[in-house]
Amino acid sequence: MKKLILFFAALFVFGNSFAQTTIPNGGFETWGGNGLFTQEQPNNWTAALEGTVTIYGSYGLPVHFYFGTKSSDAHSGNYALKLVSQSIGITGMPSSYQFPGIAQIGNAEGFSIPMSTLTNLAGLISNIGNGQLDSIPFSMEDLQSLSSLTELMAPGIAFTTTPAHLNLWVKYLPQGNDQMRVIAYTRNGQVPVGYGTYTSEVAMPDYTQIRVSFSNALEACDSLSIIILTGGLNPDPATELYIDDVTVDFSPDGIAETNERAFSVYPTPADGVVTIAAGNDRPYQYQLFDLTGKSMSECYQANGTNMLDVSHLSSGLYLLRISQSEGSVTKKVIVR
Repeated sequence: MKKLILFFAALFVFGNSFAQTTIPNGGFETWGGNGLFTQEQPNNWTAALEGTVTIYGSYGLPVHFYFGTKSSDAHSGNYALKLVSQSIGITGMPSSYQFPGIAQIGNAEGFSIPMSTLTNLAGLISNIGNGQLDSIPFSMEDLQSLSSLTELMAPGIAFTTTPAHLNLWVKYLPQGNDQMRVIAYTRNGQVPVGYGTYTSEVAMPDYTQIRVSFSNALEACDSLSIIILTGGLNPDPATELYIDDVTVDFSPDGIAETNERAFSVYPTPADGVVTIAAGNDRPYQYQLFDLTGKSMSECYQANGTNMLDVSHLSSGLYLLRISQSEGSVTKKVIVR
């Protein structure tokens, strides 16, 4: 339950072929939507959430959250995607919160949830990180409904080979403590293959290219996910993020990924301590992240076998990034 709010970051979506170095409508030049949303959407992308909240019996209240709009402030061509956060709930009420602007590759479906679930979801989000998660009452029905929220996420595009990098041009105008986040995944069936993330709180008043490096570049896969967020939970409503010219490349820059078998990480699931054991005597560094790309530990310098304390973390899936001079590898860590 404690990690349900990360549902949007844990999803994997579908991508194109090895030869493709541009993402469909990566320049955000064509708009029109996907047939579900009433406000114009960039083709091949979703920058909105839409569905129905059930209030009494079968009566449903339609809800629409539009995070993205067409902007003429582009890096190239005529248009870019502008993302902003949206207020969900009634301003000033305990169940009101600010949801970060979110864009995903692919076209999303709608959702239908009871009002109690939306209220509990709002409480879960607003209490994230302050130690009050266990005080939020969730019924089994609510948990099942929260799981159904995955239906509002974009199904994405098909990809057959993990890229080396995801490249995009952004203009970022953060307010307060907001951090832009870019999350990318590949998978083969239900098995994660490659992962990359980028986080920055630095203002970029002019278009700047950022690069997200994938673990396990050039590995076979059948799906790709790209999720772009204007900030964390409860962001500043004045934060703006402009996105343009999204591409991928397959050049690992001459750096080979560290062999998966060079490191062992155990046990997983873990209750208190995770052991990282190196299969060689070369120095390495490691750092733990959650699925939004937020750092959950220091970046440690190490040799040989080391232990990482995870006893203070909430139950859920985390990613351990291990790097040596030859490259890096990402290992899954499950905390009970």
